[in-house]
Amino acid sequence: MAGQFEAIRIKYGKVGPGRYISHLDTIRAVERAIRRMGLPVLYSEGFSPRPKMTFAAALQVGVGSVAEHMDVLLERGIEPADVLCMASSAFPETMPLIAVGRFGGGYALPAKIRRARYLIKPFCRDEAGWSCGSLQDAIEAFKATPSVTVLGRDGKEKDVKGLVYAVRAVDGALEVEVACGDKNLRPQYFVDALSAVSGGLYSGAYDFCRTGLFIDLGRGLQDPMDDCADTAFSEVFRS
Repeated sequence: MAGQFEAIRIKYGKVGPGRYISHLDTIRAVERAIRRMGLPVLYSEGFSPRPKMTFAAALQVGVGSVAEHMDVLLERGIEPADVLCMASSAFPETMPLIAVGRFGGGYALPAKIRRARYLIKPFCRDEAGWSCGSLQDAIEAFKATPSVTVLGRDGKEKDVKGLVYAVRAVDGALEVEVACGDKNLRPQYFVDALSAVSGGLYSGAYDFCRTGLFIDLGRGLQDPMDDCADTAFSEVFRS
């Protein structure tokens, strides 16, 4: 980055009703919050200046998250901990800030996203197929099947197998890592694939939450916040 401005990377969530906020409305909500905070944001030029922000990867409406990321360019530096404090009264409760760090720049965040991690669980804990044994059987059936195709929203068949990198059963839920970025797999498509190899067992409506995003900077996959300095974490979300 050029020396005349700095940047921060923000990790935030979409919880509760926040999962139903579209990506465009998310951008608008962030812009309003930034104005309320009085952040020294760098704006674009022209008749309708906009804050210079970059969002990592759009989230499907209806999916919750504790792993959304954005980069914000600033006219001058500000302490990440101060940003967290200012955001507590500016951001809606459905979009809580989780962490803020200084970002050195040099790349566009969306171009480096490679994977996303999701936690998937039934709305009803007693739903068939969600015992640990049944989940493990379905996972093994998925892994043993060379190719698993599902019908996409566009009506075309999609081969899911090559876009799923890891899956495991976790306390009556599923944790899955899938392609995100240039290649992208909706978590619902993974559940559809699991249903296909298990006789239609997993065909209900489920609770999806994005719990991780991963970038590749040429030294292996890493959390976007790992490329930041002086990172401050919200006590509510500190793991």
